[in-house]
Amino acid sequence: MNSHTPKIRPDGRPVIRQLDEATANRIAAGEVVERPASAVKELVENALDAGATRIEIAIQDGGKRLIRVTDDGCGMVPDDLPLALSRHATSKIDGTDLLAITSFGFRGEALPSLGAVGRLTITSRTRGGEGASIAVTGGRLDPLRPAAANCGTVVELRDLFFATPARLKFLRTDRAETQAVADTVRRLAMAEPYVGFSLTADGREIFRADAEQGELFGALTTRLTRLMGTDFIDNALPMDAERDGITLTGYAALPTYSRGAAVAQHLYVNGRPVRDKLLTGALRAGYMDVLAAGRHPAAVLFLECDPQMVDGRRCRSNRGPNLWPKTGQTRGPHGRPTGRQRRPCGRRWTCRCRALPRRRRRGSTRSWPTRRWRTRPWGPRARRSTKTTSSRRRPTGW
Repeated sequence: MNSHTPKIRPDGRPVIRQLDEATANRIAAGEVVERPASAVKELVENALDAGATRIEIAIQDGGKRLIRVTDDGCGMVPDDLPLALSRHATSKIDGTDLLAITSFGFRGEALPSLGAVGRLTITSRTRGGEGASIAVTGGRLDPLRPAAANCGTVVELRDLFFATPARLKFLRTDRAETQAVADTVRRLAMAEPYVGFSLTADGREIFRADAEQGELFGALTTRLTRLMGTDFIDNALPMDAERDGITLTGYAALPTYSRGAAVAQHLYVNGRPVRDKLLTGALRAGYMDVLAAGRHPAAVLFLECDPQMVDGRRCRSNRGPNLWPKTGQTRGPHGRPTGRQRRPCGRRWTCRCRALPRRRRRGSTRSWPTRRWRTRPWGPRARRSTKTTSSRRRPTGW
């Protein structure tokens, strides 16, 4: 419950006060950085916006102790390093193109938020310029100093959430956090076949994708073969369609390559990985007549459209196409992202009965279609509320 004695004046009137910069950055960090994978995503997307062709990520203890992202992008001049650590400072927009954003990030809150909850060090050098380094610890900025560096930027984040120890209690094990970081890098690598990625965890390389060559679709095919496996490419059909100003490319697997979970579905809007119910529903609708209940299609699809046609909504997932750093859902005009028509995703029980196999109860000559997610009405794992029925009666709960 809320406190009955808030910080108010003796006369009972509440006080409106301006929060200091460190407190504001810690609050913003709660919106931008939820776990080490969120920090890695922000730093890798900054490297992609800088035009990097090679990105190296190194983590320790699942990213809790160390996150280091090295790229060969355009770099920053020494005078820009202190400005990059201030809130709402960015080089990706100028304030007049909010409706046509083509970069990954634009709000300028990632670096100051990371510096508010960890020990952040940035070393950068432009081509033909001098290198410099700057550090910020718990929101306290250190003076700028010269440094020897290659062309590009090295961002090193140590002791994540040391300034907010309560956040550490909600992190998972090192193995789970490492897996989340690897999944984030893998999703970003699928959409950038001309960029090389490498991920090292505790001194051991667990992911590597070299930059591909050739035309775009050929490079994408090679990258997906490395990441999704040869079986996916051999059992998938290439997609290349256009409708109402929206271009759809990628690969959609055959129904025989279905999975028991939606782990092989990767959707991108203007090069950004998204998780949207409308898009996944439209994907399931395309397989509605050929997949049994409980099976999920596998696909890697890229939607390209005018940035002004896409909007974002706040949700608890990855970055979406336009407005917010934590957005993972997309919304086109009238809430329809893929055109005017969309097949319903629901399936009647009669269709499900035809698609599923029929099970037979022990000791009975009759069989009936059952839902895969229901507990069997017999055996040691039967529900207590389920009663044993005769061979001529259907089980309880039918």
